Amino acid sequence: MTMGFGRRDALKMGFLLPGLAGAATAQAQPTRRPLNGMVFCHTMGTAADIGLFKAATGIEANVTCWVSNTDTITKLAAGAGRSFDVFNLSCQFIPVVLQRGLLAPLDLAKIPNMQLLAPAFAGTPYSTRGGRRYSVPFMFGYDSLVYNRKKLGHVDSYGILFEEKYKGQIAIRDDPGYSIAQAAAFLGHANPWRLSGRELREVTAFLISKKPIFRKLWGGFAEAVSLLKSEEVVAVGDGWISMAWSLNNGGMGGDFAIANPKEKAMVWTHDWIMPKEVADRGAADSAYAFMNWSIGAEQAANMGRKVGYVSPSKAGLSLLTPEEAKTVGYDDYEAVMRNGLFLDEFPENYQDWVEAWSRFKAA
Repeated sequence: MTMGFGRRDALKMGFLLPGLAGAATAQAQPTRRPLNGMVFCHTMGTAADIGLFKAATGIEANVTCWVSNTDTITKLAAGAGRSFDVFNLSCQFIPVVLQRGLLAPLDLAKIPNMQLLAPAFAGTPYSTRGGRRYSVPFMFGYDSLVYNRKKLGHVDSYGILFEEKYKGQIAIRDDPGYSIAQAAAFLGHANPWRLSGRELREVTAFLISKKPIFRKLWGGFAEAVSLLKSEEVVAVGDGWISMAWSLNNGGMGGDFAIANPKEKAMVWTHDWIMPKEVADRGAADSAYAFMNWSIGAEQAANMGRKVGYVSPSKAGLSLLTPEEAKTVGYDDYEAVMRNGLFLDEFPENYQDWVEAWSRFKAA
């Protein structure tokens, strides 16, 4: 996720079943001020999603599609909180914006559906400071690589991205974080997010030596899916669960698969965050309503059916059949968290990573 599950082209409880309705009664009636959000369009920001949000809360919403974690950080640092009420950001990057003082602490009493988070997601050390919480996880998954099962059979290693026999048939993400980290994992680094200067140079040299293999550096969800669907490439590095789901027209049993690599998948949550300027503009209630809606029963189930991501909220199970829940992965997310590499830290020398990626692209 990165999510790994990185990833580019994704709200009041109103739909809960009677047994879960108690949490909804704690929700104060939100303001009708329109919400401005920068969100994952394919998971939470489609016209249908926004229609459900409006039906549940009476709040209009204007959505700008999330591009990348680094793009979000840049916008936050430039004062985008003066215009946008809520952003989504990978858990790995939240300590960065917290350190810069860009976020508002959350009033959890205004997000009653937080009570419905599964135990594995109830605490967020990466976004808790001084006893205050600064994010709400709404989507869980992992990133590795998505591949054409007809062409490659079963794949269980990042190594397929670097095999000479697939020259011109591989695409990797145009992102220094995930692409460098996956190469580092393949080269045997136990924690690919902690690379010394020497190790980073070695990984960069490796990527440069493999550059003729890469047909494309992909930059967005739709582009990566198109490359695989057209069979222009047989695998994409930093592939997402939702890519395989889309290529298979829903589900994971078709011609395309996401690998569970022996080097470990990159496990993440995507979280909602609120810029510090939002409360000053009187827009916090709309942001809280959106966060709350997103982890209620209807949207938690809807996201799973639509793109295959697990909601951290247990509420979705009330609306999914056992078969649907198993297909989405509600039955094994704890195993995924145990066996994957949870992305709750960020390279301290990330600027060196950016410069290394520039050298790779210029080679």
